[in-house]
Amino acid sequence: MPPFLETILSEVFEKFNTDTVLNHFSYYSLGKYVFTTDLYRKGPCVRSLCIMCFPTRTSQEYDDFQTLRESLQAIFPQASRREISKYKRQIADVEESVPVLIITLNQAWIDQHGLPAYNAAMDAFATTKLSAPQRRDNNTRCIFRFQGIHDLITVRDNIRDRGLAPNAFHIGPSFHALVPHAQLEPIGTAWFLEKVGPRRYSFGPDYHFFLL
Repeated sequence: MPPFLETILSEVFEKFNTDTVLNHFSYYSLGKYVFTTDLYRKGPCVRSLCIMCFPTRTSQEYDDFQTLRESLQAIFPQASRREISKYKRQIADVEESVPVLIITLNQAWIDQHGLPAYNAAMDAFATTKLSAPQRRDNNTRCIFRFQGIHDLITVRDNIRDRGLAPNAFHIGPSFHALVPHAQLEPIGTAWFLEKVGPRRYSFGPDYHFFLL
């Protein structure tokens, strides 16, 4: 928080208490900061109180991030233009800071367990903790939308702990020699994609997502 706002807050809170009544609020922008001011009424007087401050991005700062199409092409380098367009339509209306889980398959896992087992595991990610016939993947079996990061992790842990996706999770390389009959290959790679601004996205893989 900028020092000048800390000064404002300290002066205001010294004079007012929290039982004042909120009447109105408005937003202002100062440089790279946005903060809100709330008008409080106490007796015959109306005062202005700054209550929140957080950094904002300039249009130039968004240039460091990718468009949705660029992000999907990086995650699915072998996908056709038609497939990328299909995936893009599913994600385009996702709001900022809402996590999207994308799972790209591991061919070594498919060779070991087969495509039907893979599809069943993806169906578990699409339907766990939802009422039938709801799905969170729009039948893609690779892109999954969640309400928040807590929802995402809860679903992942539920699938892992209840064995709803057999052999999807694996042990780390350091344990391969110690547990010879354990699952050594993950079912795929988990990617997190998040909208960070107007038509800009941040994404990256989580290589520990399927780790036991």
